[in-house]
Order: sequence, then structure tokens, then C-alpha cells
Amino acid sequence: MGSAALSLKLPARSGAERNRAAGLKPRKSHIGVMLASLVAGSATTVTALDSWGNVLVDLGLKKSEAVVLAEQGQRGDLLREMVRMISRRDFWAVRYSGEFADGFPQADLDEAWQRYKASVVNWNKNYLLNALLTEKFFGEEAENQLKDLNSLLRQVNTCLNKIHYPDLYKTDATCQSSGAKAGSDQENIRAENLSVLKATLKQVDDKVGSFVNLLSK
Repeated sequence: MGSAALSLKLPARSGAERNRAAGLKPRKSHIGVMLASLVAGSATTVTALDSWGNVLVDLGLKKSEAVVLAEQGQRGDLLREMVRMISRRDFWAVRYSGEFADGFPQADLDEAWQRYKASVVNWNKNYLLNALLTEKFFGEEAENQLKDLNSLLRQVNTCLNKIHYPDLYKTDATCQSSGAKAGSDQENIRAENLSVLKATLKQVDDKVGSFVNLLSK
């Protein structure tokens, strides 16, 4: 047999078979289309979620990012302003009582007293709004702590008034009831009032610390 007779010829594949074989391997163009579809689907999903978030904002069921950031800024501003007002009031109360105890000249006492009274007026005229905003931004517990703090500040003010205006409180001269009677020795009453005032101011400092810690959470 000749060499031509030994050669084997494979049958030619039909057009249908060639198409099936070609279909087994995805073309680059097909991959590009699939990726584009996935990207488009993701973008559609994100757009849908964003739109749904906008709907919740419009319905008042969710706060917008701008509102959240604004409220966070307002919370910080409120806390800082209240701390500043309390610090001024506390500082001038301590300043006046210290100068009074040390026998400073009347001119120095008068200046410290006027500064203290100005801090009291500033605190009182803003208190109602501060209480409302505290409840709105920080909750009921924070508002109750603010009320407790305000009560201590009022005790400090009453005690300072009794020290500064002794003639107006002849029948109720002491900062708190401790057995001293009307007409008791004025030096003893003054020393007792200064002691009570110092203790009350310490309570104010402690309350301010717990109040700030609560609002800073």
C-alpha cells in the first residue's frame, strides 16, 4: 500500500458543529456586555436605595444627613454655651466669697458682686430655652440633671445674698438651718454661711461634671 493509502482523513465538521464549539468559549465582547450589565444593575440598586432614603426623609421617618450634622453642631454649641455660662457664674461666686472672707476693700467686693449678678441674669434669661433644647437634643435624663444643677445654683445665690445683704435677712440669716438663731453672733453666722457656700459650690462643680459627661456620650 502506498503512503497516500496510509493517511487518514478526518471528516469535515458541519457548520452547526463549528457554531456549537465556538459557543463554548465566551468572546471578549460578551464579557464586556455582562460586566456593563452588572455595573448598571449596581448603580440602579444604589439609586433605588438613595431614592427610598429620600422618601423616608420626605415622610419625616428619617433625618437627612444635613439635619443630622446640623443637630450635632447644635448639640455641641448648646453644651459649650451652657458650660461657659455656668463657669462664669461659679467663678464670680467663688471670687466674691473669697474676697469677702479675706476682707478685701469694698470697691473690689462691689466689682465682683456686679460681675456675679450679671452672670446670674445671663443664666436665668437663657435657662428656659436651654432646658427645652437639652430635653430635645439629649433627653429627659439630661433635662432632669440640668434642673438639679439649677437648684444648686439657686442655693448658692440665696446664700450669697444673705452674705451680701445681712440686714435683709435678720430673721433668716443662715444659708441652711443648723441651730443658729436670729440675733446670734454675726461673726459666727458669717463663718457658717461661708462654710455652707463652699460646700454648695463643691456640689455645683460635681454636678457640672456629671452633667457634661452625660451630654458628651
